[in-house]
Amino acid sequence: MKSSVSGVAGAIRVDQLTMAGLTRAEKHGKRLDGTGKARAINDEAPVTTTGLELNALYLAHVKGAFIPVAKSKAMHVIVQFPADLVDGSDASQLLHHARKFVERVFGADAIFADRVDRDEKSQRVVDLFVAPRYLKKTARQEKVAVSMTRHLKDLSKRYGHPPIPHGTGRALQDAWFEYMRDEMKLDRVQRGSAKQVAGSDWKSAEQLRAEELADLTKEAERLREDGHAVGYRAGMGEAKEDIARLQQEITQRERQLRLRDEVQTAVWARIGVAIDDAKRQAVEAGKNAEADARAKVEKAEQEAEAIEAAAAHHGRESGLADARAIIRSEQEATTAEQAAARRDREAAAAELAAARSERSKAEADLQEATQELQRQRANIDERKAKVVGLEMIAGEAAVKARALEIGIEAWAAGDIVEAKRTEDGGRMFVWRDETTKYRLKALILPALDEVWRFVAAATSRMAARTAAIEAEARKEAGELVSAAAGAAKAFWTRYEAALPAERQVLEQTRSFDAVTMLAADPALQGRHNDQDNNGEFDDLLLRAAQAGLAKGAQVRGGASR
Repeated sequence: MKSSVSGVAGAIRVDQLTMAGLTRAEKHGKRLDGTGKARAINDEAPVTTTGLELNALYLAHVKGAFIPVAKSKAMHVIVQFPADLVDGSDASQLLHHARKFVERVFGADAIFADRVDRDEKSQRVVDLFVAPRYLKKTARQEKVAVSMTRHLKDLSKRYGHPPIPHGTGRALQDAWFEYMRDEMKLDRVQRGSAKQVAGSDWKSAEQLRAEELADLTKEAERLREDGHAVGYRAGMGEAKEDIARLQQEITQRERQLRLRDEVQTAVWARIGVAIDDAKRQAVEAGKNAEADARAKVEKAEQEAEAIEAAAAHHGRESGLADARAIIRSEQEATTAEQAAARRDREAAAAELAAARSERSKAEADLQEATQELQRQRANIDERKAKVVGLEMIAGEAAVKARALEIGIEAWAAGDIVEAKRTEDGGRMFVWRDETTKYRLKALILPALDEVWRFVAAATSRMAARTAAIEAEARKEAGELVSAAAGAAKAFWTRYEAALPAERQVLEQTRSFDAVTMLAADPALQGRHNDQDNNGEFDDLLLRAAQAGLAKGAQVRGGASR
């Protein structure tokens, strides 16, 4: 969980370094270790005013100074600026303020190396390597010395904290807060929250990323639980966008289907009304046509009767012909009206068939849309499962990376002595002691194979390097013995050829002392005895011993007087 002052508070931390720790820090700065490579997110080089050769810079810095006998030889000062108040892209400005603050605390002659990494996610952290030099005065002399605690104790006293690690840490945080507020003029800066208990609360970048991933996982769980109310938005990257897009498409499709259903319902209503109207009109038309026809027939019959009655006066034949013509005309009109009514019924039937066809098509579209909705929901469930799987993989990778880091640090600290195989071909570690074994074995268990391979490879390389150094030392020692033997032989030959008076002169020279010392040196004798073809040198030593010049010299094959 993030602190309440996250983003507006800085931090500073001091790690005491041994020479081995300084070497590890140098490898990390050069990105030659696994942690450095894992943290890199680009190929940008670090910003530095000193270079990255920490060991060489340290030796040059402390040359001629008195160094107390202690495990700690230097300090790694890590300065962190508040993320919301400082521009992380200006590495030179960050380095300027970090150096200025550290020189105020540890003195102007304290920093021997600096670095601002540009290839990591964090862009507001400065690494400084410090070995404070000061003039140490005693009752008898004054000398330049190096101290890892003197300046920190003074700072603790200045801020009213006890001169213990917990107190010096609080004093550093107080001083760094005041510097950012007063020197850098950061109005909104706040002091970091004080620790509730003593001990280190520092976390590596891998631990911070693991916690960040855990927070993201919790947030994803919360979003999934609230998804039905506010819309589901869990997942990573493209999964989030895809899920949101699919949800929008599904909602749009459902809206279209609802509109289509409403339209179809309205159409069906209109079609029903039209059909009812058509039926009613057809029935009414039929009834009206039949009524009209009957009325016209009756009228025609009445007219025919009238005509027939009139025909009695004007002629029966002419009247009947006129009546038949009128009746035929009325019958034709009735037939036409019946045909029109039949056509109206057929049109109404066609409209009914078209409406039924449209309804079938709408039902087919609805079924297709339902199937598409089911496929989209299945796709969403599949993507949800992938997101959960990615979260699990990321969590496992973080745990394994931390286990590997613990194993490497244990080997570097000497807790793991060696990695070798058992008689049946299995893998095992040689631990410094049983207590260390029970303390660390469970911690490296997630990356046990990787730690074993690393330690085995590192041990093999160290053994090969040691053998090469021993071989080179033997070679150089042999050459030294040969050269010394040649010089001694040349001098002794001259001594034996000289007259007694000249010998007395030669015995007063440094060369004579060197030859006699050489003959009496047990270490050189032992080294010489390991070589072949030493007869001439043995004779030379024997003659020197017999002459009483090399008393106590041990010669192969016997002893001198």
